[in-house]
Parts: sequence; structure tokens; C-alpha cells
Amino acid sequence: MKATNVLLPKKNSPSPIASQFVARAPVMREHARKLERAAALDANVLISGPTGSGKTTAAGLIHELGTRSDHRFVSLNVAETPTAEMEAWLSGSRSSAIAGGTMVIENVDELSPELQRQLLCFLQSRVLLSADGVPKLDVRVVATTRIDLKRMAQNGRFREDLYYRLSVLRIEAPSVAERREDLSELIDRFLHRCGGNLRLTAEALTALHEYSWPGNLRELKNVLERAHAFSRSDIIGVELIEFPVQAVSKQTERPNLAGYTMEQIERWALLDTLEQVGGNKAAASRALGLCEKTIYNKLKRMR
Repeated sequence: MKATNVLLPKKNSPSPIASQFVARAPVMREHARKLERAAALDANVLISGPTGSGKTTAAGLIHELGTRSDHRFVSLNVAETPTAEMEAWLSGSRSSAIAGGTMVIENVDELSPELQRQLLCFLQSRVLLSADGVPKLDVRVVATTRIDLKRMAQNGRFREDLYYRLSVLRIEAPSVAERREDLSELIDRFLHRCGGNLRLTAEALTALHEYSWPGNLRELKNVLERAHAFSRSDIIGVELIEFPVQAVSKQTERPNLAGYTMEQIERWALLDTLEQVGGNKAAASRALGLCEKTIYNKLKRMR
């Protein structure tokens, strides 16, 4: 039975993003309904969820299905965008180019205190009044985060006033582990994008279904692309399925960490993960739900 697309385009032409949206799992159907409701409104949105769970894709759907779809969609990744460029967007010198459109700020939790201040000023200054006197944002802002931003704000590590302006609408992107009913369909979609008539052996398919997928959709895509790159035929065997981090058995007993500080636990988690992935910081970042920049910063502080 083929998965039903929950999100439908507003226009008569088919939606490239919506047509790829897989929502067989109940949690994804609820996620889709929340995205549809958010698209119908014009408030700021905060999308949270683990690394690789499709937060930016969700932001794209909100834009595409909303009233701003005829205007520009710009996505800025705080972890990768130079500070000067972020300042240019938030100062208005570049943001005028997307007037009426949508600005996505990925990894908003990584904004420096100064950039947080500038984003707050940007949100305050871009409010206009519509004909009936109702406040209307000239540029809609959708922010994404892997971190509990509310807790960061409560702990003084993120501006509370900015958090409340960003989180008018809050949406949580489910992890792959929460939507395993979608896994077969997702695998088929990614294999189709690789090209050819790719097929998985029963052993390979079992390995994919039993893996924990800490890196979520991004990791699934990378694993299948690598298998395709090294395959010599259209049939992909289990020997070509390589995971960055070994799946943890459900029977594995959780260690007793009582009495240890969070700093110690975090240090051990980072160092043990790096050892397990052979020092590959990109793989460690996917496994831990952090960006590579954060991994480097934490290692630097440990020295």
C-alpha cells in the first residue's frame, strides 16, 4: 500500500516538495497537519527536532503551502554562514530582497548574543500594519533548532524575549525512530533518487530496519548513496550497508551515571563516540545531534 501524501499543494500544479512527503506513520500524519495549519497562518514558527529529521524541508513546506509562496525563500544556516553575512541579512541591507517571502534561520540556538540582539531588532522593525490595522510581518521568519530552546532561554543562554517572538507557533519534527512505519517508503524514495533500478537484498533491508538511525533522514540518505556508489550492479547486498555508528542493542544495559556531573558525562559521550567512529567528527556530530562546529568547540574547551 502506497503512503498517502498528507500535505497537498494550494495551487493546481503539483508541489515538488509535498509530493515527496512520506506520512504513513501516525506521528507523521499529525506532523503534516501541524505544518498545514502553520502554513495557513502568517506567524513566526520554531521547528525543533533531532539532527537530520527534515526541519528545513518542513520549513520549505510551510512557505510553499502558505500565502508567501510567490515570493523568495531563503535559508541561512547559522553554523555555516559567516557572521558578516548574517549581519547583512538581519540589518536590512539584504533582507529587502526577500520582502514578502520567508527567511529560515537554521540552528538558531547557535546565534551569538550580538546576533540574537540583531535578530530581535529585525523582528521588531519588520512589523507592518495591514489595511485593517492588524500587524503583519513583511518577512516571515521560520527558525529551526536541535536544542531545547526554551530551556536555553530559562538558563540564560538564549534571549527569552527572542525565544517568545520566534516560537509563536512551535512544531516538533519526528525522528526516524518515531516513524518506522515510513522507513520502507523512505528507502524506496532515496533509492529512486540514486538512479537506475536499485534493489536491496533481504539481508540489507533487514539491517536498515534494525538500525537505530541516530542521524535520521540525512544518515539514511548518506548510507544508501554510499552503498550505491560502491555497488557493481543494481542489487545492493548487506556487505555494502555501512553505518557510521554501530546500532546499540535494545538489551544493552544503561550504565549507572548517578553522582557524575553533566560536564563529565558530556565529555565521556563525546570522546567515546569519536573513538567509535574513528575520529570522524562529521559522523560524531550526526550521532550526538550536534553540528561539527559545536564538536570542534567542545574539543577545544577540553584541552
